[in-house]
Amino acid sequence: MKAFLMNDFDTVIANSAEEAKNWYINSYLEDPTSDPDIEERNLDSNKMWYPVSNEIISNANVRPEFIKYIEGDPYIYVTLRMAIEFDSMTNSDFKLPYLLCSTEI
Repeated sequence: MKAFLMNDFDTVIANSAEEAKNWYINSYLEDPTSDPDIEERNLDSNKMWYPVSNEIISNANVRPEFIKYIEGDPYIYVTLRMAIEFDSMTNSDFKLPYLLCSTEI
């Protein structure tokens, strides 16, 4: 399992760059002939803000500097690997490839 940054804003989790690219083109791009920029990301050194419930924040021992509220919703700062693990535990339909996160607004 690997992480790939697509077009500087979407992170796709897949088994290979080719799988990530084909899935991304078919799932998210309007032009199937597009050739998105792709860059492999390190699962352990790259981090993201991951959405969680207030219950998790209050029950977990999370240091305040790793908690952020975005539009009133709590997020914790985790590695990409941790985010994938959370997704696999909480989503019964979890399968690769999939879009982990996006910075596009």
